[in-house]
Amino acid sequence: YSDWCLCLNNLTIDTITIRKDSEGRYCLNDLHKAAGGAEKDEPNRYARTDEFRNLIEANRNEYESNPAKNGGKVWIAPCTTTGGCRGGTYVVEELVYAYAMWISPSFHLKVIRVFKEYATKGMVMKPEVAEQAINDPKVFMAKAIALVDELVNGQICPIKAKAGRTCG
Repeated sequence: YSDWCLCLNNLTIDTITIRKDSEGRYCLNDLHKAAGGAEKDEPNRYARTDEFRNLIEANRNEYESNPAKNGGKVWIAPCTTTGGCRGGTYVVEELVYAYAMWISPSFHLKVIRVFKEYATKGMVMKPEVAEQAINDPKVFMAKAIALVDELVNGQICPIKAKAGRTCG
């Protein structure tokens, strides 16, 4: 179960898992590895750019100028750095996109596509399944509920399903 939760809370670019901190910020060090790890693309180099500083300032100003839009949420720093073996530079999603764009157009596109898929938790409906949902919603919902029951009861595991293993 803990493997399953971890996988739903993190995303992967190629084979690199992008960690998140307790506030939901993403680790730039992991993104750096996913981009190939070139010295010129290190997160600390990006953090010294005017673009980075301007985005941090714009984030704070936007938050402070429109409290109603934020629904009373407490502002969190868009960037934080932690030390230790699990440390790194963690940033909000908007800064992930900016960092990826700073690295290269192709990496930027890859990050956008991975985040887009992540937003749906990787669940994309096949055309034939979507057609069934439209044509016979009762049967579709019954199958969906049965699948959820199997997931909840540990009969199948979303992470291990490809290998044909059950959770446990």
